[in-house]
Amino acid sequence: MSPLGGPYSWYADWQRPDPALGVNKWETYLLRELPAAIAGPLRANGRNAIAGLSLSGGPALDIAGRGGSLYRAAASYSGCPAISAPPATAGVLATTSIGGGNALNMFGPPGSPAWVDHDPSRNPTRLRGKAIYPGAASGLPGRTDGAPVGAPSLLAGPAEVEMGTRWCTDQMAAALNGAGVPHTYRVFDQGAHTWSLFATEMRDSWRVIGPALGA
Repeated sequence: MSPLGGPYSWYADWQRPDPALGVNKWETYLLRELPAAIAGPLRANGRNAIAGLSLSGGPALDIAGRGGSLYRAAASYSGCPAISAPPATAGVLATTSIGGGNALNMFGPPGSPAWVDHDPSRNPTRLRGKAIYPGAASGLPGRTDGAPVGAPSLLAGPAEVEMGTRWCTDQMAAALNGAGVPHTYRVFDQGAHTWSLFATEMRDSWRVIGPALGA
């Protein structure tokens, strides 16, 4: 399963309702409600994976880690798992505000225990025994974006965002390495923060996710 909907929610159970984003209980939905609801109609075999791109990439790893044995595999495509690191926390606050929300209603003030508790880079051992794929790119626009190398139209926002997610994913990979948790970290030498890059990462991740699902 891949989180869909809930923009700017970070796919968490928020501490308080938000005036703009309402009541967010995404962790409850993805851990307790949705798996049980689809298991019968889809004749599921009990082997689940979760993945997210961009804003939902870090939460996919967090939810997988918090879900015990529910998810066998998890992937983050150009996401930001290290949300408790000050630069990333600032990014979470800014991104949520774009949607009119206030991330203080999610995890409280920066530095609060909930920020650390929902940061998979601070809790890497929760992912032990799962197939883990974090992916990111250099931020240099190119073939993975379906564009010429250094395409001017992608050098501003998309390139800068991807460089930020690359830094954030580096922190995740370092944490997994430090904890001795096996994973497959793929960094593409070209790629800005584009749908084409996300699709490339998703296809590449199947070599990790597929076997975990018995596919």
